[in-house]
Amino acid sequence: MKTKNVEGKMEAEKNIVVSQLPTYLYGVGELAEIFMESYIVPNNIKIEGVVISKKYFVENAVFCGYSVQVLEEVLNENLRANIVLCFLKDNYDDVIENLKKIAPNCNFVITQKMFLEELKSKINALYEE
Repeated sequence: MKTKNVEGKMEAEKNIVVSQLPTYLYGVGELAEIFMESYIVPNNIKIEGVVISKKYFVENAVFCGYSVQVLEEVLNENLRANIVLCFLKDNYDDVIENLKKIAPNCNFVITQKMFLEELKSKINALYEE
């Protein structure tokens, strides 16, 4: 089990595709949408599912064609998977620490740096309107 803060698409591929583990996206916001549109869909990467914390869960929610599942119900101590953190946060340490307690055999991939420029452009466009 490892945590990787990926900065480029090649690095993401090395950590996600090459591992051949099932991959779950954690998050349903702007970063997750960019990750799906810019990386997952064009590269035909299979996603096992999309998860979100129980406190943010909305019944029957769908994200990019996937039914959103409760994180705490999907992750468990026997699961071996890539969990791609697709939400913005200044520091992921507390999140990773909690996830490792629930799913110690998973890899955690942080994508924030990978799409930071794209996010900045979208945010700037919002303020220009």
